[in-house]
This record gives sequence, C-alpha cells and structure tokens, in this order.
Amino acid sequence: MRKNLIMAVVATALMSSAAALAYVLKPDLRAATTVRLEKLEDIVPKQFGDWKLNERASGGLVNPQTEEILNSLYDEILTRTYVNQKGQYVMLSLAFGADQSKATQIHRPEVCYPAQGFQIKKAEKSELLLNEKSIPVMKLVAVAGSRVEPIIYWIVVGDQVVRGWFEQKMAAIDYGVRGLIPYGLLFRVSTIGPDSDKQFEVQQEFLTSLQSAVDEENQTRLFGNKNGL
Repeated sequence: MRKNLIMAVVATALMSSAAALAYVLKPDLRAATTVRLEKLEDIVPKQFGDWKLNERASGGLVNPQTEEILNSLYDEILTRTYVNQKGQYVMLSLAFGADQSKATQIHRPEVCYPAQGFQIKKAEKSELLLNEKSIPVMKLVAVAGSRVEPIIYWIVVGDQVVRGWFEQKMAAIDYGVRGLIPYGLLFRVSTIGPDSDKQFEVQQEFLTSLQSAVDEENQTRLFGNKNGL
C-alpha cells in the first residue's frame, strides 16, 4: 500500500515536471504533418481472412457523441461492421485526430458510452496477443437494457499504445518536450452478446486476422510501435 502510494506520488511529480517543460516549450508543430498518413478506409481492407464487410449493417454501431462533438475531436472516422462465415458480427470503429492537445484529445469509451445511456459493468486492463505482437488494451462491458456490448479498445498516441488518462497524457508530454503536437487514433471493436468471454474470443479472432492483413507500412498507425507506461 505504502509502496503504491510512493510510486503514485513520484509519477505525479514526474508528470507535473514534464508537463511544465512541455508548456514552456509550447509545441506548435503537428506531428501529423511530418509523416505520410493514408486514409483509414484505404488502410483497412473490406475483406480479410474469414471476414468481410457487411454492406447492409446499419444502426448497430454506437457513436456515443453528437456529430458536432465528433467533428471537433476527429479528422477522420471509419465505422464498419464485418461478418464471418459463422454469422458472427464485429463492429469496428476507428477515430483519428491530428491534434492531441488537451481540448481536442481522444475521448475514451468508458467516458463516452454512459452519455449514450450505457452502464459500464466491467473495465479492466489486458494484453492482447495478435500473431506475435502484444498490445496493451482495455476490455469493457457496456450494458443498456437488454443489450450487452463487450468492447476491446486501445489508443495510439503517435506511435505509443496507451491505456487510461495517465498514459495518454504522458505520451502527449513525450511529444510536447520535442516540440510536437501528437496525433492519435482510437481503435475500438465490439460485439453484442451476453457471454462476454465468448464475445472477446470472437473479437480476438477478428483482430488477429485484421492485423495480418494490414500492410507493414501502416502497422504502427493502427497497432502502435511501442507501448506506453
């Protein structure tokens, strides 16, 4: 208990010092302008492995924010529903923001879903192994009436995969001390079903297949190059 408290105090002090330095430097160059970034719809294939885009799907994917807010936060949004030969559906939502300063940083699903009438029944950190790549993720279970929606998501700030507000802030500070405003990507998949463990297995299969299908040049954009804290 005491050790955790000390670590929390040290981490807070380090973050405060780094934040102060980043503020003094006042980054004004968007990192997104220094790299070539393809459109999300061109990066994510419509068919891969046993999965293909369900053109007829509509109404199932939750965007728990108004269009006005979405447009102010994100420069590009990709929402799709995929289905496999077993008839299993996976909803994919990618949201990219070129400016991850405080006012326009990515909003995490566990904050946004309740605004749409959902209750977050479960929220935990986890590690996802996609082929040989390990990704730190968040697993949520959101419930609205009879709808149970297990969710896996992660956020990529620049090239760092982060979980939670603290890691998200530290990644932004890391770029700030280099004079850069980082870009960010929210990567979210979800399914609908009462058995969350089974649904997470379906999502794992989907993500493993998708990761194999994305070309090497865009791996970092979607899955990160290094992990956060």
